[in-house]
Amino acid sequence: MAEDKALPHDTAYYNGGITAGKRAEALVIAIKESREYHGYIEAYNKLSHDDIEKLRAFKQTEAQSPALLSFDEEKRIGSLYTALTLNADIKSFLEKERAVCDMLTRVYDIIGDVHLFMFDD
Repeated sequence: MAEDKALPHDTAYYNGGITAGKRAEALVIAIKESREYHGYIEAYNKLSHDDIEKLRAFKQTEAQSPALLSFDEEKRIGSLYTALTLNADIKSFLEKERAVCDMLTRVYDIIGDVHLFMFDD
């Protein structure tokens, strides 16, 4: 039957009555309560204004397309990163930022597993 094919056959679909929007709100709360996010905020709060400006400048430089960068520019970005990470607060922030990014990547991977039935045939 076409109607049956469009509906998943697991109890999670039928139970709860909680909308996806409400679950998304709960996910945001869970992320903000996570160990990774708390560490990220704590590390950010330790940065000076000057540290933040250095990081912004570095990230703008780093965001350039790698295909457009010469070997010397890539080497300069690597040296800048090394110099930045000599600052313990900046190094800690970058590590905590990476942990949050890794957590969010796992969330996106899980969301990406959603199967849309309208494309089955």
